[in-house]
Amino acid sequence: MFLGQALSLITENNPHFSTILEYLDLSLYQRFLVLGATNDLNKAINSLTKTVKMTVKGGHFLTNRLSNLGHLLGLHHELFGNIKDLEMSIQNLEASMEYTPESHPKFPFRLNNLAARLKLCFERMENFSDIEKGTTLLEKAISISFKNFPDVPLMICNLATFLHIHF
Repeated sequence: MFLGQALSLITENNPHFSTILEYLDLSLYQRFLVLGATNDLNKAINSLTKTVKMTVKGGHFLTNRLSNLGHLLGLHHELFGNIKDLEMSIQNLEASMEYTPESHPKFPFRLNNLAARLKLCFERMENFSDIEKGTTLLEKAISISFKNFPDVPLMICNLATFLHIHF
């Protein structure tokens, strides 16, 4: 893989190292989606974890990388059922939210994703606070989304599911 070769040619303190590493992460993820090789997903998670650790706190890149890592860990949980993956997914998605301003166009989408992982956690652990928190996140996501935002119907459907569980 050319990205792996590019990484071998530069040092970790090169300002472009984390960007190249992120491209490698995304390439491995895409290859996993096409070929279904779970080894690629594992490599992507390991590489993206390293990328996140190298990323400057509070920067634009950190929010995306934390969100992507949360997504990959959630996917890993769905495939293998390891609750630790789900917990780490939620932690990364929550950390992503800390660095994402409410005015960011992806903020509602990220709230929705976090709520979806909390629902999975509730289904596994039966901790009702996960449903309460997810409900609050979805209500916020819907309230701050502009009216023609394409994901609003999905968020409303997800909220209905949470309310059904809640009551």
